[in-house]
This record gives sequence, C-alpha cells and structure tokens, in this order.
Amino acid sequence: NCSPMKLHHSSQLAVHALVAALHLLVAPRPAQSAAGVVISNKPADGDTIYVDRDRSISLSCRPVSTETSLTLFWYHPRNYYTPVSNQDMNKQVYIKRDTSDPRVLMIFVNNFKDDDQGRYYCRYMNQLVNPPEVVSEDYINVRIIQRIEINYAPTEQWIPFNKTSTIFCSFKGSDISVAWFFNSQPIRTGGRYTINPLQGLIISPSLSSDQGTYVCQARSTGSDFMDVNIVVRVFHKPEITYGPVIKYPAACINGMDCYLKCMATGTPVPQVIWYRAQDRNRPLHLYGTNKYFVDTRANVGELRIAMAEFLKDDDTYICRAVVTSDVIREITADMYTEAEIDVVVHLIPQFRNYQAMMNREVRLGDTVELVCEVYATSPLDLQFQKYGTYAPYVMGPSLMTAGSVSAAVRTPWTAGCTGCTWRSSARCTWTAGTTPAWR
Repeated sequence: NCSPMKLHHSSQLAVHALVAALHLLVAPRPAQSAAGVVISNKPADGDTIYVDRDRSISLSCRPVSTETSLTLFWYHPRNYYTPVSNQDMNKQVYIKRDTSDPRVLMIFVNNFKDDDQGRYYCRYMNQLVNPPEVVSEDYINVRIIQRIEINYAPTEQWIPFNKTSTIFCSFKGSDISVAWFFNSQPIRTGGRYTINPLQGLIISPSLSSDQGTYVCQARSTGSDFMDVNIVVRVFHKPEITYGPVIKYPAACINGMDCYLKCMATGTPVPQVIWYRAQDRNRPLHLYGTNKYFVDTRANVGELRIAMAEFLKDDDTYICRAVVTSDVIREITADMYTEAEIDVVVHLIPQFRNYQAMMNREVRLGDTVELVCEVYATSPLDLQFQKYGTYAPYVMGPSLMTAGSVSAAVRTPWTAGCTGCTWRSSARCTWTAGTTPAWR
C-alpha cells in the first residue's frame, strides 16, 4: 500500500540523510551568516547545559532571518547523519513547531538517559539546490548533572592524639572534586595534610590544635555542590584511676552475689567494659544469661556476678576503659586501657566429723585434744575459743594444705585447766573473707 506521494516523501528523507552525511565528511563547518540559526537554550558563558537524569527536556532553534527557502532540522547525538523527523509526542525523541512562533523548531527528549548525552545540532538547510546545502548550523552540548550523595561523613568525629588520623568524608558520584576547610580557612595539601577522595582528610600526626569545625566540600561537573560540616575532637588514651577490686564482699563466696569495681577517666569519658580472660573479645554484659550485670548509671564500672559459682566463675577478670564513638570502626591500642584482677570463688566452710567435737568429761589437770574438721577453700582462719571469753586461744600449727579444696584441719590445743571447772566447752570458729561461723 505504497502511494507515489509516500514514496516521494521517503526518497526526500533518504536524500537529506545522504547529503548530511556527505556534508559532515567533506565540508567544513559553515560559518554563521545573515541566514544563520540560534539555539536559544545555550548559556551565555559556553555551549554546554546540564540536566537531571530521567527528566524531559526541550531545545529551541530559530532562524535569525526571514528567509523562507531554508528549512530547519534537528540532529540527535545518537545519529548525526539523519535528522529527527518524528512528530509523535508519544516517542522518546520528537520535534514540534513552537505554537507562538512557527519559525522556531523544538526538539523534545523524554526521560533523558546516558545515551541522550552529547552534541545536538540545529541545521539551516537549502533544499532548493541539489544536493541540499547546509547554510548554517548551531550546536549545544547536553550533559547529565552528576548529583552528589554522601557516602560516609559523620558530623561528629573523634581522632587520637599524636597519631595518623583520618577525618572521614566521602561521596557517591563521578567527576567529583573535594576541598577541605578548617575554621573557615582552606586546607592545602602537604605537610601534615593529605586529601584522599575515597576516605577523607588524613592528618599526621594529629595535635590538640586540630580540634574544631571542618567543612568537606564536594563539587561535580554541572555546578552541583555539597558542604558537610564536621565537628572534630581529639581524644587521649583513657586512664584507670581505681581498681579493679572486689568491692563486696571482701571475697567472692559460692552462692552469693559478688561485686567488682573499676573506674577510669579520659576525654571523652571512657566506657568501662568487663571481660573474662577465657574470652577477651566478648563483653560480659552481652552474655545474656542473667549472670553478669554492668552498671552504667549510678555506679559506672561496677560488675555484679550473680550467685557466684565455685570453680565455674574462677577466672582473671579484665576491666577495659574504652573510648567509644559512632565513627570508630576498629578499636586500636590508643583507644583503651585495661587492668586485671584474679577472682577465686570460695566455698562456705562446712564442719565435718561432728563427733570429734562432742561434749566430754575429763579429769582436772588432763591434757585434752580437740579435733575440728572443715570442708572449705583456702585460705582458712581456724580458731578455738572458750565459752565466756572473747579472745581465741593461741593456735598450734595448722595441718591444712594451702590451696586444698577439701582438707581435714587438725589444730591440737593443750591447756592446763588450773582454776577451771571440771567441765568446760570449746568453740571452733572459721573466717572466710568477712563472714565468720562457729560450732
């Protein structure tokens, strides 16, 4: 269904394409003439404009004369040899006459993409000659604005004193240049300063005078820019000022809560974290077994071991004072100080072989030996005391082996009962920590 008129129109388009191709290959770019064209979208200071990705744009081209024998054509960067002839507004690229000025030819690009970037030509062509001639042309470069996005730039950061430090500030995008300012003054690279566009500003070494407000400024092609204000503070290594000690009771007792205490100072105020030597990288407050409780409010640095267990809770406990910040990705030796304390959980002493302490009758002047057997952990203070008196009798040598868990403690006691009644009683007492017991 090809009419002669349609064939003639198609032939004309083919001729235009061939002439334009030959013109670009063999002819120099024509100079602006009295019958020239002007693209009205061009900026005053250049020939490039920047647009947002996925936005729709329009470009306008108008002749500078009233010549009626010439025709305007637009060329898209994807095809410099074939003019845009599609006038269907549903297409991604199409042309249209300006309704207010029919001499103006407009090109529309919907959903501007990367492959729409490039140089757009508007050509004024004489179609009355054979082949058609390009009388005048103008062009405009269209680029996508590289919008800047923050990749990583905390607005408050801490850096260690007298170390190589990085103030983190990085952006997403291409063709981005970064400049730094400190207290409103530009920072020049060299000396102690190095700018790494992928990380931030590197200072080596960092000093107390580096504390202040920094501006990390990013600019991209297309005049998009972004400023990030960063408050930087310099910290010193924390110092432990108290402990670690067993606060209450004086010794950890099996089945009782045991409290440990440790305090530290620093700038900023360090966080006190407790660990056990069996796992130096796992804080005790993260165990989640209702076993360890760290007070972070009323008694900062206090650790409570709930219902301490014999042998199971024996260990070296570590008090670690740490500089904490949202931007610290890795804890280094400059950020913490630690101290250790050995914790041994003692058993509550239990008397054994009660028959050895039964009441007995002796003759006046006899030598009496009392035997007291105790199941306990060392060290153990074992004493004999006579009823009605307050001071213990002088002890004989203890047979308990140091460090023994279970031992029969035999402490002979020899005393002449001159002036005593013929029947007397004795008390065997022990002391573990601060808790005495007797039988």
